[in-house]
Amino acid sequence: MDHPSAHPQDQAAPVEKTIRHEGRNLLTRSSGEASAQAPTIILLTGAGDTDVSWAAVRAQLHSHANVISYDRSGMGKSDPGGERSYRGYIAELHAVVSALSTNPVVLVGHSLGGLIALC
Repeated sequence: MDHPSAHPQDQAAPVEKTIRHEGRNLLTRSSGEASAQAPTIILLTGAGDTDVSWAAVRAQLHSHANVISYDRSGMGKSDPGGERSYRGYIAELHAVVSALSTNPVVLVGHSLGGLIALC
């Protein structure tokens, strides 16, 4: 089985983009190409994690779909602030999806990210 590092030429560096949400900057990273045939995959981190925790998964999926991860407010490279509640987390997720995808989305979450995906 190939590992992500086996073919570095196949691994495009994720594109960092900052989006504004309620006056704060949220850092996003995306890899892969949007396609009419494939949904956008949104990777949602666990509590206390940054989007970097999804790097290996993103490397495996980027050849199949557009893959997006982001740092929630107060995490990683995103600005602090924002409502620390499911309502606030959903509002941030909606802002990311609205800014970066016109395709249907598949939400993939770990721990807290899984709970956010279910809301």
